[in-house]
Amino acid sequence: MKTIIVEDEYLERKAMRKFLEESFPGLTVEEAPNGRKAIEMARQRSPDFMIVDIRMPGIDGLETIKTIQQQAPRMKFIIASAYDSFDYAKTAMKLGVKEYILKPSKKEETIKAISRIRKEIEQEKQWAQKEDESERIAKEHFLLKITRYEYDESLKRLKKEYFPDVKSGCFFILEPIRDDLMEKVDDYIGKLEGQFCITHRQNDQLVILLLAETQLQKSDILLLARLLYLKLDSSVSIGAGFPYAQLKDFSQSYYESVKAGKQWLSSQKSGYGLPKGKQAEDTDAMVEQFLSAIQMGHELQATMAIEELLSAQSPQDLQELYFKVKHRLEAAGIVIKEIRLQDYKNEKEWKKFIGYCCLEIQRLHQSYRYIERAKDYISEQYQRPVTLEEVAQYVDLSANYFSHMFREETGQTFIDYVTDVRLKQAKQLLKENTLSLKEISFKVGYKDPNYFSRVFKKREQLSPKQFQKQILKI
Repeated sequence: MKTIIVEDEYLERKAMRKFLEESFPGLTVEEAPNGRKAIEMARQRSPDFMIVDIRMPGIDGLETIKTIQQQAPRMKFIIASAYDSFDYAKTAMKLGVKEYILKPSKKEETIKAISRIRKEIEQEKQWAQKEDESERIAKEHFLLKITRYEYDESLKRLKKEYFPDVKSGCFFILEPIRDDLMEKVDDYIGKLEGQFCITHRQNDQLVILLLAETQLQKSDILLLARLLYLKLDSSVSIGAGFPYAQLKDFSQSYYESVKAGKQWLSSQKSGYGLPKGKQAEDTDAMVEQFLSAIQMGHELQATMAIEELLSAQSPQDLQELYFKVKHRLEAAGIVIKEIRLQDYKNEKEWKKFIGYCCLEIQRLHQSYRYIERAKDYISEQYQRPVTLEEVAQYVDLSANYFSHMFREETGQTFIDYVTDVRLKQAKQLLKENTLSLKEISFKVGYKDPNYFSRVFKKREQLSPKQFQKQILKI
């Protein structure tokens, strides 16, 4: 439990703090020398209660209490009042302050006042916990009644009591869910604005009921499913149901989420989406051809496929396809900048998007080939002084361009990468324990053994000899 002493008299403040810390072990005590500081600390520290002197220069105790109550209505206060300011104390009582101590105060009275207020705070916390638990159980009961297709008066009452402003709802089913993923799920749904989520976990399946104060659209559901799928590192399948405005139809959304989840599980791969009808299943092969063509950078094949898909799919399906393209490429480590299609049925926009994606993929593949050639060359030449300019010339690129590309693709500078290669080999030779330190230094491209030792220690936090002793336990 935390408290703040608000007192302008330095000695009184220090004496009160010492007394409280000795009398109430475990109580965190802080100090504020004036009302302005007390208001600031109350906002930053969120104490459980505050002990406030009535008479202070500047913002007095009453104004301090009024201001803090506006930002923290449940804050508890104990006022400290001299005999000649008892009228102030009566005014404070009208503000809801239940405890006061007269200055100079008796230790027994102070202990009793603080004990009473601490007991009151503990009781309120227990009541709040019980209320929270009751609300959690009621909301979970609301979800379970929907999943059991129990549309009755009690379901209507629960919605009216807990979700009076809800305009639509839908279900998601996540499977298989693990304990380590639950925190990520809670973090994601906790940040949704204007939307509420009720969850129910059973073994490795998590059911989520999403309720919104607006009319959810299919595109909203697909976007939410995609973002959640990516947050969970694409390690689960997410079946989504369509959104509905009427409470009686929420069970249909649950049925659809179950169906979508089973479709993903039967495909033996993770993914997300709404349930597929027969027509959608018939176009799966075409969609897969389109996605594969883009992923390979085959612009002509992708363009031919989209021409067929544009006539076979709705704007909503095409929007889902757009997100699938982005997800497929992101999963392969290719980040495509956000290009929004204004019209998902527009062939010209799709062809422009396809051209951009394929160009980026081709560029990435070309960069990859250059870097792989460079790495192979370094692996063969690291035993001698190999330079960036030399490797750039080997792969037929300018030194500046190669340096930039190398860092972009590997996340390391050229020098750092070469050093890693050399030290990896040096550690292997140290483990084998057949060569002297000087011989190892020469063998991995360092002509100065002292410089080699400095580089090794900087990277490994151990000298070569210390590393060898640790590995061999000499």
